[in-house]
Amino acid sequence: MTIDPDLVGTWNNGGSRPVEITSDAELWILGKPWPYTISSDDKTATFPGTNPLWVLTRISGAGTLFGLWERFEADTSGTWREEWLIRADGSYTYHWSLDGQFDSEGIGTYTDTGTHMTTRERRSALTTGAGNTITIAQFFGPLQQGTYTVAGDKKSWVLHLPSGDVTFVEHS
Repeated sequence: MTIDPDLVGTWNNGGSRPVEITSDAELWILGKPWPYTISSDDKTATFPGTNPLWVLTRISGAGTLFGLWERFEADTSGTWREEWLIRADGSYTYHWSLDGQFDSEGIGTYTDTGTHMTTRERRSALTTGAGNTITIAQFFGPLQQGTYTVAGDKKSWVLHLPSGDVTFVEHS
């Protein structure tokens, strides 16, 4: 994949979390520290800052956040099952299913303080080309194609998609 080096960096786009574009053309979503507690019986992890409240049930592992966890959530679409594998090496994977059918999966890295978890989640691969074209291959979502414009001071850029423009500004 080819990426314009002017797009490499960490950016705010008006969303709730900054994005990072790496020199190997991947887009990552950077999470805020999520407080959590593990129950005294070591069977659940609760993330009180989430809505709806995330309570994960331990499937394997013990004593720390490391291990395999699951969570169920019902909504108008059906029953979602979310499964997280949190590894001691600082990586994680998750899988979503809806009513028993595969929906999506993801990977990322995290840091853990014992009371807060901060995530960095891989979301898409980017390719830039002639005429400032850009292709965004989302891992679970439609392929997006458009163009982009980088500001002269290189502290911001605008993604032009058929659905509208998104402005990215340098994250401080």
